[in-house]
Amino acid sequence: MTKKSEKENDRIQISAFWLSERQSPYAYNFLKKNALTHRGEQISLIRSAITTGLVLNNLFPELSSFINGLNERLTAADLNRFFNDEFNKDKLN
Repeated sequence: MTKKSEKENDRIQISAFWLSERQSPYAYNFLKKNALTHRGEQISLIRSAITTGLVLNNLFPELSSFINGLNERLTAADLNRFFNDEFNKDKLN
């Protein structure tokens, strides 16, 4: 009985949600273009993206606003500039 209870507490459920083009244009377009037909592929990609996003958001809270502001116009150069600015802020403090 104890092992079953421990396993049940080993994870949390995230309620299902919808992505709209208006609310999350980048995520919506990315998933629509890739048309991942296998449910396992979708879940794996979303789980990985959530984990990555949470880690980055914890390290750089302003990053999500920066990314959401640029959406599909975001380039590697934009990210490089963002991180350089963040690291330079740390050096000044």
